[in-house]
Parts: sequence; structure tokens; C-alpha cells
Amino acid sequence: MTVAKLLPFCACLLLTACAGSSPPPASTPPTAASSGTDPQPGGATDAQGDTKQRSDLKSDLASVDAALADLNVRIGAARDAVKADLQVQLAALQKRDDELKAQLRATGASVDAEGEKMRRNIHKAIMDLKGDMQQLTDKIQR
Repeated sequence: MTVAKLLPFCACLLLTACAGSSPPPASTPPTAASSGTDPQPGGATDAQGDTKQRSDLKSDLASVDAALADLNVRIGAARDAVKADLQVQLAALQKRDDELKAQLRATGASVDAEGEKMRRNIHKAIMDLKGDMQQLTDKIQR
């Protein structure tokens, strides 16, 4: 996340530093001695070329700055969208967890009720068996 915050700042510094310097001319202007002609006032043309180049660089820099600002806004919006999506997923998982817990409680209660019913049936069967055994013992002893 820190890199995303530093990127626009570093890009701005780099482009600002580059805007202040101009590249050397592609070729050196011919001198009066080498061309055999009178020197022409090229200083004014060079100054205009430098001014145009700086203007173009400043325009490019402004374009890059605007693109970086737009990108930062889009990154922020994307983060918010991802957060919202994750919150929806979390809410769905919490709802599913609550449903499963409710099913578990219901199943446990059902099993407990069924177990209690079985325990009572077994207890009744044991008591009935004891009663039958007592009756048989009484018949044998008579």
C-alpha cells in the first residue's frame, strides 16, 4: 500500500526533474568556417525550440499528473468495492454459520429427545422384565 502512495510522488519528482533539463541538439549547427557562409542567427531558433520542448514537457507532465490522480481515485474506488464485496461474503458466511448452528441445536435437541424416549422405553422394559421375573418367581415358590 505504501508503494501506491509513493508512486505518484516519485513520478512527479522524476518528471519535474526531467522537465528542467533539455536534451542536447541532434546535431551541432554548422559554423561559419565549416560551411563557408555567413553565420545565421541560430540562437533565437534554439531558444524557441527549447521553449517549445519545455512547454511540451510541461504539458506531458500535466497529463501524467492527471492520469496518476485518476488512477489513485480508481484504486481507492476499487478498494472500496473489494471491501464491500468482502463484507457481503462475510455476512453470507455468518448467516450460513448461524443456520448450521441452529440445525445442530435442533438435531441435538431431537437426539436428546429421542435418547430420552429410548431411555424411558428401556427403563420401562427393564421394569416390566423385573415384574415378569417377580411373577415367575412367585409362581415357582407357590
